[in-house]
Amino acid sequence: MSEQLQCDFKRPECDQCTQRGLVCGGYDEDRIFVDQNVRFPDIASTAVNRGPSRANSSSTRRHSPPRNIQIEALQYAQAGLALSQHGVVLPDSLARSAYNEKSIEMFRNSYAPSALKTSSAAAFSSANKFPDLLPALYVQDDALRLALLATSSATIGQATGDVWMMEQGKKLYSRALVEMSKAVKDPQRSRSPAVSAVPRVMGLFEILFGSDINLNVQARSWRSHAEGELALMKAKGPRAHADGPAHALFVDGRLNPIIAAIRTRKATVLNTPEWKTLPWTTIPKTPKDSLFDVLAGCPEILELIKTLPSITDAERRADLIAIIRMKAAVLRTELEQWRILNPSCVHTPDVDEPTPITFPDFSTAYLSVMYWTTGSLILQSLADPTRVLDFSPAPSLTPTSSTDRATAILFARRITRSAAYFFEPSRGILGSTMISFPTGMAMLTFHCGDGGPENHEYVGLVRKAWSNPNLPSAIKRFLTSMQQDAVEN
Repeated sequence: MSEQLQCDFKRPECDQCTQRGLVCGGYDEDRIFVDQNVRFPDIASTAVNRGPSRANSSSTRRHSPPRNIQIEALQYAQAGLALSQHGVVLPDSLARSAYNEKSIEMFRNSYAPSALKTSSAAAFSSANKFPDLLPALYVQDDALRLALLATSSATIGQATGDVWMMEQGKKLYSRALVEMSKAVKDPQRSRSPAVSAVPRVMGLFEILFGSDINLNVQARSWRSHAEGELALMKAKGPRAHADGPAHALFVDGRLNPIIAAIRTRKATVLNTPEWKTLPWTTIPKTPKDSLFDVLAGCPEILELIKTLPSITDAERRADLIAIIRMKAAVLRTELEQWRILNPSCVHTPDVDEPTPITFPDFSTAYLSVMYWTTGSLILQSLADPTRVLDFSPAPSLTPTSSTDRATAILFARRITRSAAYFFEPSRGILGSTMISFPTGMAMLTFHCGDGGPENHEYVGLVRKAWSNPNLPSAIKRFLTSMQQDAVEN
């Protein structure tokens, strides 16, 4: 019997299914044993009976998942074929239960590989706790279950070249969208932590399988899920995120809405006092939580900067620039205070040269790049608000005398030096998506400001990491989509 299932053969229903709220097929006098080395899909049962389709479709193979997920998915599909060849027939509910558990396992391995779970990242980031919440959450709502099944089915389809399985994943994703639409309209369902987890799973689906001929569509789809996650948070209110799964989902889940607000340059409700305090009334803040608090203040400044071109009156324009610099100065003080209170959370390279940075652990790496990203945005606002995220040609490529601008450039260079570390296959989807926003902001810093030709060497570090054949093409396409969307926003 599979050790993962841990079935006690209790009749009429086993405890393993009962505890998860699943309908158990039960066991008669003829017990059914399942080879522990065999994994069996439910939704793929039709594919098993007809045999796997190994079509050489370019649309199927174009965006490959990480290598470890490819291998696992291939073994998964082959195991299903082995079952049909040996005439093993399972009760529908047992096959469905096993397939659902396998779907969660595949999602967890693609989102945050086991290598990250053994690092100190678990001590600071609920991004690694998120997959661990899924076994208890996926049985609570059909929208989450369908989203997970969609992601795992599409992953299997891409890894094995099975067009049918890929299409099943897309169909399940469409069903998940419909089910999610129903959930948000239901006052009781919309307050469930399971529903709150759906946008993040759907966001991963967009990263892996949401490519479109128009690259901007993929970025906008991801942003719509981030905004949907924020809408669910607001519907519950800040007090509802003070403990339990709701707190674990919120403290990390708020980052995507903050990033979306920075990209659209619109102030976010997550920067208000109640949203920065009430979710932590029972659980103390981590260094990551406090750093995100500072980052949440950046969209408001960017929104003010966005209005500058429309102001023609010189006096009003000067007043607005003064307000922008005042707000940026407050954020700089908060960031400096965070750095003093958390000295070990930011890595300081031995040298500042265009060479990749090696971090002591994943948590330090992530907090470092987020600190540099936040600092770069704030310091640019202080140095010259008219040039922050300005996509017009830079007026000069000569170094500036501004200390704030020079430090912003330094932070941007350190971010580019970190790209190779996060793009390592062992970091999974989590690593690639974590560095995408900081890298994008670093490239914009180079474009908008100064630093001279030296910046080309640092941009080259990102391109080199980007060219790594082990970096999934789907992620490359998603990051390209995000960059193009940022330019046109």
